[in-house]
Amino acid sequence: LMGHDVTVITAFPSHPYGRVYPGYKSGAYAQEEWRSIRILRTWSYITTKKSSLARLLNQLSFFVSSSLLGLFFLRRPVDVIVSVCPPLFVGLAARVVGWRMKAPYIADVQDIWPAEAVALGMLRNSWLIYLAEWIERRLYAGAYRIITITDGCRRDISNKTASDSKIRVIENW
Repeated sequence: LMGHDVTVITAFPSHPYGRVYPGYKSGAYAQEEWRSIRILRTWSYITTKKSSLARLLNQLSFFVSSSLLGLFFLRRPVDVIVSVCPPLFVGLAARVVGWRMKAPYIADVQDIWPAEAVALGMLRNSWLIYLAEWIERRLYAGAYRIITITDGCRRDISNKTASDSKIRVIENW
């Protein structure tokens, strides 16, 4: 890895089946190594239900457990924290850990969320929309850099408090 010490924090694999994959024993925490990358796996609420509440519980549980794992099990010093968003709570966990460890946080934004969820009718509660948009703005404002995949996403993010100078477009494929 070109001399870099890389750690990934992730959940136990369960998507799309709603159960932990064979070969993994679900618990509060597990550690493994793959090609010199340290992988820390943490607990999250897993269910076969596809409801908005089930998704929210999954994301909130991962936010709490990954934040705690990052704060107590990451080797110091940490040079940079990178998260892929959405979900917003992944970015929020990365921001919390980055803030606590005084490490810059980079947001890799793959979809404009919550706008996408609102447009698709998946998010309709006005209070939840307000909360999600507030979190989104905080993530962008607190990011050292923001990576996104299109110029349209860059413009949208720039309009939501992030200065255009810290946004970079790196297209997928």
